[in-house]
Amino acid sequence: MGDNSPMMMAGTFPFGAPAYGYTVPASQPMYATSATPAMSAGTNALTDKDLLLLVELMALEMNAARKCRHFARSTSDDGVMTALERASQMHQRHLKVMLQHCQVGGMGLWS
Repeated sequence: MGDNSPMMMAGTFPFGAPAYGYTVPASQPMYATSATPAMSAGTNALTDKDLLLLVELMALEMNAARKCRHFARSTSDDGVMTALERASQMHQRHLKVMLQHCQVGGMGLWS
């Protein structure tokens, strides 16, 4: 193999990292630390990663509320129906709280 092949380059592994016995040199950081804020409001700034996680959590809450509501409508057991409706309302409240936390100076993040 030549000196420029991928297997000879430092820090690269063509088939993924080894399972054990490898440590990252101090000159190469394990994780990138330069996340750019999505908002510039001092300590209230969200990084891009924070924003992606928040959007994913809101999607999960919306999906959970929708599924609970669907199964509450399709069951004939009153106890199960009540429990699923309460779970759906709980997930809707969680989503509403997250949306309220995303309000920035009277303007929403997605407006």
